[in-house]
Amino acid sequence: MAVQVRTVNGVGTKQGVGQDQRRERDQRRRAAAAQRLAAATAELASGVQQAKAATESLDALMQGIASAAQEAASAAHQSLKNAQVVETNAVEAGRAAEASLRRMEALRDVVADTTRDIQKLIEGVNAAAETNLKSAENITELERQSAEIGQIVQTVEAIADQTNLLAFNAAIEAARAGKHGLGFAVVADEVRTLAETSASAAKEIKELIATIQEDVRRVTEDVTQIGRAAVAEVEKGKAIAESLDVIANSMAHVMDGFQQVNDQSAQAAKAAAEMRQGAQQISNAAEQASTATRQAAQAVAEQNKALGEISSAADDLAQMADELKHTSEGGKAGQEVASAAAELSATIQQSNSAAQQIMASLQQINSAAQQQSSAAQQALAGARQIEANARVILDNARASEEDVRKLSDLLAKNKVDVDNFIAAINRAAEENLKAAGNIKTLQDRARKIDKIVDTIVNVTIQTNLLALNGAIEAARAGKHGKGFAVVAGDVRSLARESAEAADKIKTVVRDIQDQILVVARDIEEAGVAARRQVEDAKRTTTSLQTIERDMKVVYEGVQAITAQAETSLTNVQEALAAVGQIAKAAENIAQNTSEASKAAEENARGMAELARAVEEISNTAEQLYQG
Repeated sequence: MAVQVRTVNGVGTKQGVGQDQRRERDQRRRAAAAQRLAAATAELASGVQQAKAATESLDALMQGIASAAQEAASAAHQSLKNAQVVETNAVEAGRAAEASLRRMEALRDVVADTTRDIQKLIEGVNAAAETNLKSAENITELERQSAEIGQIVQTVEAIADQTNLLAFNAAIEAARAGKHGLGFAVVADEVRTLAETSASAAKEIKELIATIQEDVRRVTEDVTQIGRAAVAEVEKGKAIAESLDVIANSMAHVMDGFQQVNDQSAQAAKAAAEMRQGAQQISNAAEQASTATRQAAQAVAEQNKALGEISSAADDLAQMADELKHTSEGGKAGQEVASAAAELSATIQQSNSAAQQIMASLQQINSAAQQQSSAAQQALAGARQIEANARVILDNARASEEDVRKLSDLLAKNKVDVDNFIAAINRAAEENLKAAGNIKTLQDRARKIDKIVDTIVNVTIQTNLLALNGAIEAARAGKHGKGFAVVAGDVRSLARESAEAADKIKTVVRDIQDQILVVARDIEEAGVAARRQVEDAKRTTTSLQTIERDMKVVYEGVQAITAQAETSLTNVQEALAAVGQIAKAAENIAQNTSEASKAAEENARGMAELARAVEEISNTAEQLYQG
């Protein structure tokens, strides 16, 4: 029994030694595993801190990118708005310039027609002036003819005086003849009466001649003044025509300005369309960048959240690893560590996915920034071209505005001059007709002279008959009638002279009447022609009113073009500033994206290291679990 016990005890001792050794080996293995776990968890904790630092840096960079992207988006929106305004203004300015150009072309034609009408008026006024001056010369001929009648009348007066004297002598001879001179006395008395009648008629003619001469001088002065005034108006008309030529040339210059505005507006509209397209591309790229930035920011936020969970899990693993050093339940502890490591690995995988999303978003942001930069350069070139066009348009518009203003002032003055010119023609017409009426009054006086001359002719005939009777009575009286026979012969001679003078007066009077008809007709025709010119000039007045009205429209149009050019210049300058901001923002985005990409790559590497550390922890824990 004792041997068996020893044997048993010996065996039992050996078995106890073996168990102790196994426990010692397990203890060493657990200690080594715990040591590895501690190292792995320490590495994990360090990696988590590095990942946190990288994520914080990435978060700061993403905020910078987001700010720059927002700035670029805002500037892109502003530049797009500016481009649309510039394009609209350029199109409207082109339309306004085209409309003004067409209106100016029509006005130029109206001015040309008006110039031709004025030339016709000038020709008419000049013809009237020549007619009046020639009529004045013809009227002067009337004065000469009147003077000629006056001289003849003096002869008639002298004859009447001589006849009267002879009648007195006849009365003396009749007295001497006594009873034989009774017939002589009757003849002498009749002759004296006729002589007085002839003298009275001559006096009346003389007075009429004086009146005619005075009227002729007055009418001559009036017609001469009308003619000279017409000559002066001709010069004014020529000045008006020259002014219209200046206006036509000025219109051509203004039209050139409108054509330049139209051409520059077309170029500006084309450049604005290109700038608008560039701005739209920038806006689209900015939207892409903003979307990618939001995605990246969301991924960074997710990664931050994951890193927080990873950090907490890492702390838990570190505590487990520390507890594992002092526990005898290695398998159970290893299982717990392995389970925690698996959960941590899943979290790290999520964080790694977020890191990949960040890198993908950064690539999109970088691509959008490059598109922005390229489009910004295109928009910048277009904006500079538009700015140059806008300045040219503005300069041309301001110059055209000043030219149109001066042209309007010149047209207004020209219209006043034309109105005065037409009014002068109208006055000349009225004065011509009045002068023609005054000349016709000379016709009445000439007819009166003609009638008075008829009286003288009748007196001459009667005197001649009385002289014949006197000669018969002298023959009857024989020697007593010798003296009376001489007187009768003298009276008969004077009667013949008086008849000849009367015929001369009648001839001159007919010439005067004919001359009066010619002069009156010429002056009246000039007046009627002037009236027709006044009627025709109403078209000129209407044309000038049309020009004045349309020039106001043109002036308003060029003012609108100027305002649009100023607005376009302001907008293009704002667009230039916005494009500059976009370029700067794109540069900032590119720089921040480059740094963020480096940080993201570093973050990705950190996630990979974390994954390896967790895998090491998991493997170690699995070994502990399996014993």
